Amino acid sequence: MRSASQRASHEDRHLIQLKHSLEELAGVRPLALRDVVRGARDNHLSAAFANTWVSSGRVRALSLDPEMDAVGIAVVQAADGWVILQALFLEDLTGPTNLLELERQAIEAVNAVREEHGLKPLVPLDELMQVARAHSEDMIRREFFDHTNPDGESAADRVRARGITYRSVAENIQFNNDRDPVPVAVRQWLESTGHRRNILTARFTHTGMGVAADDYGSVYFTQLFLELPRDFHDR
Repeated sequence: MRSASQRASHEDRHLIQLKHSLEELAGVRPLALRDVVRGARDNHLSAAFANTWVSSGRVRALSLDPEMDAVGIAVVQAADGWVILQALFLEDLTGPTNLLELERQAIEAVNAVREEHGLKPLVPLDELMQVARAHSEDMIRREFFDHTNPDGESAADRVRARGITYRSVAENIQFNNDRDPVPVAVRQWLESTGHRRNILTARFTHTGMGVAADDYGSVYFTQLFLELPRDFHDR
């Protein structure tokens, strides 16, 4: 007879396999692993569903949450009974199209703040967008959160390496896993003296906003602010 720990390990393997298979579905992403729910074992499926979805207040609340967009269910027959697996999903925020939309929204939100203070809106610069986006992706890939990357390169270094000339440059970074991440990022920037100063500096005329998302739903923002040389012409 298998021990309790062996049974748990057997079920966890099914749980992880379900999570990985459902992650591959286009347009949806699972919540964190803790929100993939393993149901009770029971030889009568109806009782197992009742135990999983009705008896547990937490699971019932998740199942009835109107913000959930999809559900994945697996029924696994183990040696000692049935295992019911359920995964709840939110709309995917991490696809390439959605990340570009988040960049656009973030620039609009920052510009709205500037306009409230009588400042001209920042103009997106393609080269700067690429630098900002690369930094957000790098923070995820190499698991750090800083203006200086593990190679010791600052925002100014990264901008110069791209061949962009400037008179002054500044950078804001932020990450969060809110369902609506842009307002959270901009609000936290405004609550920070240095980040707020970057947003409200009149001499900055151009910007680059780069957004990336990790496998756990956290969205990383990098915004670069640039004062261009007087002889610079938009390319």
